[in-house]
Amino acid sequence: MSKSEPSAANHGIKRKRPRSDGPNSSPLAAKKQKLLQSRQKLPIFSRARDIRSLMSKHNVLVLSGETGSGKSTQVPQFLLESRWCTGKIAITQPRRVAAINLARRVAEEMGSPLGSASPASKVGYSVRFDDNTSPSTRIKYLTEAAS
Repeated sequence: MSKSEPSAANHGIKRKRPRSDGPNSSPLAAKKQKLLQSRQKLPIFSRARDIRSLMSKHNVLVLSGETGSGKSTQVPQFLLESRWCTGKIAITQPRRVAAINLARRVAEEMGSPLGSASPASKVGYSVRFDDNTSPSTRIKYLTEAAS
Protein backbone atom coordinates (compact mmCIF):
# COMPACT_ATOMS: atom_id res chain seq x y z
CA MET A 1 0.00 0.00 0.00
CA SER A 2 1.36 3.45 -0.86
CA LYS A 3 1.63 6.24 1.70
CA SER A 4 -1.35 8.14 0.28
CA GLU A 5 -3.75 5.20 -0.23
CA PRO A 6 -6.71 4.87 2.14
CA SER A 7 -6.72 2.10 4.73
CA ALA A 8 -9.03 0.87 7.44
CA ALA A 9 -6.72 2.35 10.08
CA ASN A 10 -7.07 5.91 8.79
CA HIS A 11 -10.79 5.61 7.99
CA GLY A 12 -10.39 6.08 4.26
CA ILE A 13 -8.65 9.46 4.61
CA LYS A 14 -5.67 9.95 2.34
CA ARG A 15 -2.71 11.40 4.19
CA LYS A 16 0.62 12.47 2.88
CA ARG A 17 3.72 12.52 4.97
CA PRO A 18 5.24 15.94 5.47
CA ARG A 19 8.07 16.47 3.06
CA SER A 20 11.44 17.31 4.47
CA ASP A 21 14.07 18.76 2.22
CA GLY A 22 16.77 18.58 4.85
CA PRO A 23 18.20 21.36 7.00
CA ASN A 24 17.14 24.17 4.64
CA SER A 25 13.47 23.21 4.41
CA SER A 26 12.18 26.29 6.26
CA PRO A 27 12.52 29.94 5.23
CA LEU A 28 14.24 30.65 8.56
CA ALA A 29 16.83 27.93 7.98
CA ALA A 30 17.42 29.21 4.44
CA LYS A 31 17.95 32.75 5.75
CA LYS A 32 20.35 31.48 8.42
CA GLN A 33 22.30 29.56 5.77
CA LYS A 34 22.49 32.65 3.54
CA LEU A 35 23.78 34.76 6.45
CA LEU A 36 26.41 32.13 7.25
CA GLN A 37 27.55 32.12 3.63
CA SER A 38 27.89 35.92 3.64
CA ARG A 39 29.88 35.72 6.91
CA GLN A 40 32.21 33.12 5.41
CA LYS A 41 33.00 35.43 2.48
CA LEU A 42 34.37 38.14 4.77
CA PRO A 43 38.20 38.35 4.78
CA ILE A 44 38.44 38.00 8.57
CA PHE A 45 36.41 34.78 8.70
CA SER A 46 39.33 32.65 7.50
CA ARG A 47 41.40 33.97 10.42
CA ALA A 48 38.85 33.07 13.14
CA ARG A 49 41.00 30.30 14.64
CA ASP A 50 44.08 32.55 14.79
CA ILE A 51 42.12 35.38 16.40
CA ARG A 52 40.59 33.09 19.04
CA SER A 53 43.99 31.61 19.83
CA LEU A 54 45.69 34.99 20.20
CA MET A 55 42.86 36.41 22.31
CA SER A 56 42.99 33.43 24.66
CA LYS A 57 46.67 34.20 25.33
CA HIS A 58 46.69 38.02 25.36
CA ASN A 59 44.48 40.63 27.03
CA VAL A 60 44.92 43.10 24.18
CA LEU A 61 44.98 42.43 20.46
CA VAL A 62 45.16 45.12 17.80
CA LEU A 63 43.46 44.13 14.56
CA SER A 64 43.79 46.14 11.42
CA GLY A 65 41.84 45.54 8.25
CA GLU A 66 39.97 47.23 5.47
CA THR A 67 36.50 48.66 5.99
CA GLY A 68 34.00 45.85 5.48
CA SER A 69 36.44 43.06 6.33
CA GLY A 70 34.34 41.89 9.30
CA LYS A 71 36.32 43.23 12.26
CA SER A 72 33.34 44.79 14.04
CA THR A 73 30.78 42.09 13.25
CA GLN A 74 32.74 38.84 13.29
CA VAL A 75 35.38 39.20 16.01
CA PRO A 76 32.76 39.67 18.77
CA GLN A 77 31.01 36.52 17.56
CA PHE A 78 34.32 34.61 17.47
CA LEU A 79 34.90 35.61 21.08
CA LEU A 80 31.38 34.71 22.17
CA GLU A 81 31.82 31.25 20.64
CA SER A 82 34.99 30.69 22.69
CA ARG A 83 34.52 28.78 25.96
CA TRP A 84 37.05 30.91 27.82
CA CYS A 85 35.23 34.17 27.03
CA THR A 86 32.65 34.37 29.81
CA GLY A 87 32.23 38.12 30.23
CA LYS A 88 30.70 40.87 28.14
CA ILE A 89 32.17 42.04 24.86
CA ALA A 90 32.15 45.79 24.17
CA ILE A 91 32.74 47.31 20.75
CA THR A 92 33.08 51.08 20.50
CA GLN A 93 32.05 52.98 17.40
CA PRO A 94 32.57 56.65 16.59
CA ARG A 95 28.95 57.23 15.51
CA ARG A 96 25.59 56.16 16.92
CA VAL A 97 24.25 55.05 13.53
CA ALA A 98 27.21 52.68 13.13
CA ALA A 99 26.75 51.24 16.64
CA ILE A 100 23.02 50.65 16.11
CA ASN A 101 23.38 49.17 12.61
CA LEU A 102 26.21 46.86 13.68
CA ALA A 103 24.18 45.62 16.65
CA ARG A 104 21.20 44.93 14.37
CA ARG A 105 23.36 43.06 11.89
CA VAL A 106 25.08 40.88 14.49
CA ALA A 107 21.76 40.12 16.23
CA GLU A 108 20.38 39.01 12.86
CA GLU A 109 23.44 36.87 12.10
CA MET A 110 23.16 35.21 15.51
CA GLY A 111 19.39 34.76 15.32
CA SER A 112 19.08 36.75 18.54
CA PRO A 113 16.52 39.42 19.38
CA LEU A 114 18.06 42.86 19.70
CA GLY A 115 18.55 44.46 23.09
CA SER A 116 15.59 45.01 25.35
CA ALA A 117 13.19 43.29 22.90
CA SER A 118 13.74 40.04 24.80
CA PRO A 119 15.31 38.89 28.05
CA ALA A 120 17.17 36.29 25.97
CA SER A 121 18.90 38.90 23.80
CA LYS A 122 22.64 38.39 23.37
CA VAL A 123 23.29 41.58 21.38
CA GLY A 124 22.52 45.20 22.21
CA TYR A 125 23.72 48.75 21.91
CA SER A 126 24.13 51.79 24.09
CA VAL A 127 24.37 55.25 22.56
CA ARG A 128 23.62 58.66 24.04
CA PHE A 129 20.03 58.70 25.38
CA ASP A 130 19.34 55.16 24.10
CA ASP A 131 20.31 52.02 26.02
CA ASN A 132 18.95 49.00 24.17
CA THR A 133 20.38 46.13 26.21
CA SER A 134 19.05 43.45 28.52
CA PRO A 135 20.65 41.66 31.49
CA SER A 136 21.59 38.80 29.13
CA THR A 137 23.34 41.05 26.59
CA ARG A 138 26.84 39.68 25.93
CA ILE A 139 27.84 41.74 22.88
CA LYS A 140 27.33 45.47 23.33
CA TYR A 141 27.98 48.12 20.69
CA LEU A 142 28.43 51.60 22.08
CA THR A 143 29.60 55.04 21.17
CA GLU A 144 32.57 56.46 23.01
CA ALA A 145 30.32 59.05 24.68
CA ALA A 146 28.05 56.29 26.03
CA SER A 147 30.89 54.23 27.49
